[in-house]
Amino acid sequence: MAASGVLRAVLRQTLSRFGSFRWILRHPRAAHSLSINTVRSQSNAVTSQPVEGSRCSACWVTVSGGGGGVLWAALAFSLFGSSEEDKRDEAQRKEDEMILLLKKAKLSMHRGQLQAASGFLHQAVVLAHQTHNNQAIIYTYSLMANLAYVQGQLDSAEKLFKAAMSFMLAGGTPQDDNAVIEMSLKLATIYAEQNKAELAEHGFRFCTESLEVKLEKHKELLGEEPTEEQEALRKETRLLLGLCLDSRARYRASTLHLKQAGQDYQDALNICCQEQGETHPQVITPTGNHTHR
Repeated sequence: MAASGVLRAVLRQTLSRFGSFRWILRHPRAAHSLSINTVRSQSNAVTSQPVEGSRCSACWVTVSGGGGGVLWAALAFSLFGSSEEDKRDEAQRKEDEMILLLKKAKLSMHRGQLQAASGFLHQAVVLAHQTHNNQAIIYTYSLMANLAYVQGQLDSAEKLFKAAMSFMLAGGTPQDDNAVIEMSLKLATIYAEQNKAELAEHGFRFCTESLEVKLEKHKELLGEEPTEEQEALRKETRLLLGLCLDSRARYRASTLHLKQAGQDYQDALNICCQEQGETHPQVITPTGNHTHR
């Protein structure tokens, strides 16, 4: 009972020095310093009281002499640690919400509900920026660009593809990365539909030449026994080259450059046959209107 009364007296004296708990929150460093000094100054007074059993007295000295600072440190950690934890929880909540919005957008696009998809994507890109998730920003901009393209909003699609590419390049993605080339091809196609002949030709040329150089480098580096991953990348790159040639052939045919268009169609056909086999449904058959899927 005597020890309990002394403990209450110590707590009252300690709290009276701080004035209020809010003051502790505003001045955590001062509170920590004061708590240590208070515990030290009170430890002798507490242990000097007659408490039954020397073992209990020794135990109280150990706790009161060294535990006060630990308790205040734990309190400070819990106060500021909870703030960091709240931030992490909020970031995770936004990421989960963003993923759900992207899933809804893709489902809406699949169902042909393009207006709803656009709304979901605009919400998702805001969350992607708030969480500084560059991969999500790039992915969302790409979906928004494709959606704008199929809706015939070519100017918006152009801006969105450029925005996605700028984030990719700023993040260290090489210019000859297949994802960058694919977006460049879409830009070239947009320029072709906008009758921007010079930009379209430049875009198609950039895509085809970049991929051809990349394939030559792969051939030199890989040797005779490439790994499964290296072989998959080589095949993907070559099929992308075939797609670029096919797209350029369509553009050249539309501008009545028929000889050049025919050569591009033939090169695209050869690549597709070599990589996919002659019976693959995507093989281009140069009959009729040049394409037969």
